[in-house]
Amino acid sequence: MPLTPEKRRAYEKAEYAIHGEPEIVLRIGERSAGLDALLAEANAASAAFISSANPYGELTNELENQAARRAFETVVTASWGWFPGEGRDPDPGGEWPAEPSALILDIPLDEAMRIGRAFGQNAIVFVEKGRAPELVVLV
Repeated sequence: MPLTPEKRRAYEKAEYAIHGEPEIVLRIGERSAGLDALLAEANAASAAFISSANPYGELTNELENQAARRAFETVVTASWGWFPGEGRDPDPGGEWPAEPSALILDIPLDEAMRIGRAFGQNAIVFVEKGRAPELVVLV
């Protein structure tokens, strides 16, 4: 099923937050000095921001999302360093709930896409150090 224009716009305007002190917030098309510093500190050239929640952009119950999250963390932890985060609507009281996500360090784009598809995601965010995050549509 192709990505609807409405969902694509929602993904493009979303905030992709990496938990920590300070929190780092990524936006599609906007470079992030905080992310560049994090990547430099981790000696990573790139990263992908991926969620396992709400496959195909459909709200899913909490138990299913938690089970997917556990499986996702098992897959990611086996091969890469990562930071917890969340994708969220930038509008207070927005229509979409925050989704637990992860910023995965130095994962190749093709592998990030494979994981995103395996967890039913419509899109992921990919970024290379010194560049703006980009939305990568998977469907």
